[in-house]
This record gives sequence, C-alpha cells and structure tokens, in this order.
Amino acid sequence: MSTREMRESTGIADPDSITESARRAVGTTWWERDADWLPPGFDTYLHLEQAARRLRCYESRAVPELLQTPDYARALLALAHPTDSEIQLERRVALRMRRGEVLTGSDPAQLWVIIEESALRRPIGGSAVWRAQLDHLCLVAEAQNVAVQVLADHVGGPALTEGSFSVLRFAEGDLSDLVYLQQLTRGTFLDASDDIEAYLAVADTLSVHAAPPEYASAWIQALCKHYPSTVDQPADLG
Repeated sequence: MSTREMRESTGIADPDSITESARRAVGTTWWERDADWLPPGFDTYLHLEQAARRLRCYESRAVPELLQTPDYARALLALAHPTDSEIQLERRVALRMRRGEVLTGSDPAQLWVIIEESALRRPIGGSAVWRAQLDHLCLVAEAQNVAVQVLADHVGGPALTEGSFSVLRFAEGDLSDLVYLQQLTRGTFLDASDDIEAYLAVADTLSVHAAPPEYASAWIQALCKHYPSTVDQPADLG
C-alpha cells in the first residue's frame, strides 16, 4: 500500500495538498524567517490558521495558544524547550503572540474554545503570571468573535477525547473542514468527513456540559479568588 493510500484509509490529510491550498488562500507569510526552527508540519498549520474563518477548539492542558499572554507563553515554552537560548525562546514567544492577531484584525476569525478547569488551575509561570493570564482571558472572552467555555473537572472531558483538538473551517472553496491534532513531535490533520463529524459531535457534547460563554468571566474570576496568593507573588507592603 502506498503512503497516499495509507493516508486515505486512515483519514489523515495529505500535507502537501492542504499546504498548497492554504498557501493559495493566505499568500505571503510573515513567519518565513522562523522556518529554520518550526517543527515538522507546523508551517502548514500556520497557513491554515491564518486562512480559517472559524476555529473550534478543546484544550485540556493549558490556556489556548491564541489567548496566551507573553509571560504565560514564555513559561510554557521554556518548559517545552529547556535547551533554547534566550534568543530562541523569545522568537517562539513572538511567533505565538503574532498568531493571536487573527482574532484582532479588521476581519477577525471566530474562535470558540472549551477549556478544562484543571488547565486553568495550573499556576504556570507562578501566581502573578497565572493571575495576569486569567485576567487577560476574562478580557478576551468579552470580544464578539471569541466564545470561551470552562468545563468543570467533574464532567470528565478527557474521557470523551484522547486530547486537545481544533476543528478549522475556511471561506475558500478549495479548503474543506479539517481537524488538527497537536502531538509531541508533529501535528496531524484529518479531513475525512467521518472524523470531522466525530470531533464536532464531541465538541457539541463538551459544550453542553460546560458553563455557557456568558458566564466565563465570572467563572474565571471566582477561580482566582478561590486560590490565595503564593510566595512567588510579592506581598502588599502598603
């Protein structure tokens, strides 16, 4: 069986085909200077992310990348890439921050995210960085093109899916819906209709059990109040 036939039998999209379609949709890219360190397949995902008109995501590990603050992203990336130099780390942070502009431009994409409560409770970067990140999340959750839902731990979201995923929808006619799965060393794209329907069904189920978007800010603020400041956050000496 050829590599192409294997991909078709598993529903895994042909990366060359979708990359070509995404490049036609996006045109000139701003991340070409980072091509020397991007993980395999991530260039393709960046094209698709820029071309997408709607992104529907489930995140079980941390605040979604498009909604991260620089300090929170830096803390996560330092953990993931401990051998990076300071310059390399800052390049990664800058790329992640630039990606977030798909939500703030003149014609922003629509983002609908479901985040596990446990992901929000992890004080990544220390309490000060963590609280600033949750404050930022409350702010962006008020944007008209962003919907944030928090899934309480007792619901058991990870039992419904093996991990985080994104479903991307495009305006371009030659780009069909795709599911993106980020793995340790590379990402995988699924384009079979059965796969897309399965992941959308899981997203629908998670959405029903998660707090409605209009309660996201209050839910996150209550989470902050529940956890006291820790030693890495300077005490109020006033």
